Amino acid sequence: MNSRFISLVISLLLLTLFPSALRSQTPTFWTSKDGRSLDAQFVRLEGESVVVRKDGAELTLPFARLSQESVNLARSLARTVAPTAPTAGITFAGMVLDPSWLPDRLGVDQLFMESLRYYSQRVVDNQKRGEEKAPDIIYGNIRWLMPMDQAIASLGRVSKMTETKITNQAYPHNSLIIQGLQGRFQDGNSTFNLCYLIADKNRQVVSVELVAQTPRGEGWDVRVPVEAREPYYDFVNLKRNASTGNMVSFQVIPVRPGLKLIKTVLHKRPVGKWTEDVHWYLPAPLAGRFIDIADKVLK
Repeated sequence: MNSRFISLVISLLLLTLFPSALRSQTPTFWTSKDGRSLDAQFVRLEGESVVVRKDGAELTLPFARLSQESVNLARSLARTVAPTAPTAGITFAGMVLDPSWLPDRLGVDQLFMESLRYYSQRVVDNQKRGEEKAPDIIYGNIRWLMPMDQAIASLGRVSKMTETKITNQAYPHNSLIIQGLQGRFQDGNSTFNLCYLIADKNRQVVSVELVAQTPRGEGWDVRVPVEAREPYYDFVNLKRNASTGNMVSFQVIPVRPGLKLIKTVLHKRPVGKWTEDVHWYLPAPLAGRFIDIADKVLK
């Protein structure tokens, strides 16, 4: 009998006879319909998928690609394994950061950090540092501190890309994750094909970015002046203008208390075809932490 099948059977028996035996979760074999296998630790269910952990990284395995034995195992584990307790840390308006969130040194492009601080200062304005107001809604139906899984579900039909930890030292250290999504996302009269959810240490959404890779070349807010600043236009994906024939224009648009929209556009000089359109919904509590980091390391 196949050893991987035996492993699945044993796991199911343990769940039935000794429910606490798998709460520490030793790695389990997950088998696809075409016979391929993965040795990884169960984390949680997300709709019709199971999330597992392999070498510290989380992977999403759709039920449609798994064997029935693996699907049954995932559902049994979800019923039996105790949910993970929220992680303790430093909080700002409910946003949970690692105790070591403020780095001592900055291993990142200084120009990137200066640009990030500039936009963050435009968001925070004169609010007292550490007491910035949080918005109720960030984008669409996504609330401030909404659990990641609920935020994804609120967006309708989307395709998930890889979930990753943010390691850029201009961001709070060891504190944030980013989940990329593909789909059709509407924001006013503009349509975007990519969405990035940024979540804190407890998987609560604290920022949203939308990206249009083939924009229609319209969508400026007539209430706010259009300005120019080089070279960065996408601070989540670290993208900058690298061509003398292009330029970056932007708007800082007030949305609601505690939230502003940073709209950046990469386009041909001086007012030519748009190459990329980015909408970054940046809440003040997160913007304040960018300023804290910049103030500490850019002395």
